[in-house]
Amino acid sequence: MRRNTALLGGGIALATFLVYFPSLRNGFVWDDAQYLLENPSIRTLGLDSLRWSFSHFYASNWHPLTWMSHALDLAVWGADPFGHHLTNILLHAANAVVVFILMLRLIATAGSHSSAHPQQGQRQDRTALIAAGTTALLFGLHPAHVESVAWVAERKDILCALFYLLSVHAYVIAASRTVGGSSAGKRLSLRTDRRYLVSFVLFVLALLSKPMAVTLPAVLLLLDVFPLRRVRSWDTMRSIVIEKLPFLAGSICSSVVTVWAQGSTGAIIQNIVAPFPTRLLVGAHALIAYLVKLAAPLTLVPFYPYPKQVELFSFAYLIPLFTIFAITVACMLLRKRQPVVPAVWIYYCVTLLPVLGFVQVGTQAMADRYTYLPSIGPFLLVGLGVAWSWNEAQDRIKGRRVLQYAVLAVLLAFIAACAVRTTQQIGVWKDNIVLWDYVVSHEPGSSFAFNNRGNAYAEADRSDLAISDYTRAIELDPLYHEAYNNIGIEFGKLGLFDKAIGSFDNALRIDPDHSEAYVNRGIIHALAGRPKSALADLDLAIRISPRLAQAYLTRGKVYREIGDHRHAVPDFQTACDLGNSEACDIVRSLAGG
Repeated sequence: MRRNTALLGGGIALATFLVYFPSLRNGFVWDDAQYLLENPSIRTLGLDSLRWSFSHFYASNWHPLTWMSHALDLAVWGADPFGHHLTNILLHAANAVVVFILMLRLIATAGSHSSAHPQQGQRQDRTALIAAGTTALLFGLHPAHVESVAWVAERKDILCALFYLLSVHAYVIAASRTVGGSSAGKRLSLRTDRRYLVSFVLFVLALLSKPMAVTLPAVLLLLDVFPLRRVRSWDTMRSIVIEKLPFLAGSICSSVVTVWAQGSTGAIIQNIVAPFPTRLLVGAHALIAYLVKLAAPLTLVPFYPYPKQVELFSFAYLIPLFTIFAITVACMLLRKRQPVVPAVWIYYCVTLLPVLGFVQVGTQAMADRYTYLPSIGPFLLVGLGVAWSWNEAQDRIKGRRVLQYAVLAVLLAFIAACAVRTTQQIGVWKDNIVLWDYVVSHEPGSSFAFNNRGNAYAEADRSDLAISDYTRAIELDPLYHEAYNNIGIEFGKLGLFDKAIGSFDNALRIDPDHSEAYVNRGIIHALAGRPKSALADLDLAIRISPRLAQAYLTRGKVYREIGDHRHAVPDFQTACDLGNSEACDIVRSLAGG
């Protein structure tokens, strides 16, 4: 058994690594540059970066452990995307192995409570290997997870999942001591168990990687019900809930910090934009849409725009609501005969709850990366179904080898299809132009997609195509201030200063606190020979965003151009202190002169 376990675990890790190997040729995409290359606080690995990781919000996030992992990669690999992708692949392969080990443990725990005859021990071992192996392979090779692995900035998904799964594993080992055998009834509290402490520490590490780990206390309580079966009376229930209080406190603290981080940058969309009933319907639709994509991952898009019209009495939202109701009723009917089914459904819903959009963050309706942990539940049901089919053919059906080969062929065909689809999806994340071409082709009504493809063309110095995409983004959403700001930058590159100023004016009319638009308009004023107007815009930008390094750098350049070195030098120094490398070069040159 141990030898088979080791071989299967190694095979799962190797298969996962090989399937994701092509992503090593991919570059940085989407907000990777913002996370890594443009983040001065993690360019060096040390106490300063550690202090910053814990004390600052950046890109609407607070996940210090993830920042430190990026800082470590930058220290080792620099700006070469190869190493950053390699780390993601290795972490994902490790997660697949942990899923395998955890599923073995949970299946064995569930089997230990059955009244099975000792002669069925071999069948249980076979069930555990087949089910756990299938679950882990699907987890490792499913294309829905490409977004979490091939997108470097989503390191937080896979790092959080690693500690989350290890925390669950440590908890299950500790909790197993309180049920069954001679220890049953003697000790129901885990608070003195060393593994309980290990589980809590790992949970904290998961929270420091990504706040989606806030669901872990509920998942542990679910495991206490099944398969651990620790809940035997109201007294034991009270004791078990008390055990979760430290975990619950961690989840509450993480949730508060997350809302604070998201709200500080305007990432949380206000109720006036998406009313709560609308968010409920969109969340219900996503809950079922994720299941469909796990079962048939034919169309996976990196960005699913929030729907413009949501109507309760439309099939798009009535069918998901009915499906949720039907699954819930089926789970209630099966709770005694097949308790694993309701347990999986609850796990799936609970782990998706933070990202169903009830508190709306960003402009997306759903995202494939959100299924990274929740998918384990449905994959486990598939694994158990495969194991049951194999065992039935083995034990009861004549001509069993043919049926077993058929079961194996279907399983391998689906896994192979997942691997092929995963390889194709990895190609979507090759670079920004390929990525946003793909999104635009699938979501032609998304202003966000056109704006981002415009950014990709701008980075490639293809201003004509960038302006075309920004124009289309504005046509789709006339209030899209970022698109106005971006098109203004391109007009400025082409020397079309009047058009650039007009675009920045539009951006600021929509969002008067858009500090970057003030900086960009100030740059154009300076280029057009209007230093007073430039300084006025840059003063406003600094008033709105006192830590915007580019504003200080630009204002310093304007002061230098008009011969006001008394004001220029402090601005260059401030920009340098905020991490702007160009400003630091200027400060050094001034000191040397």
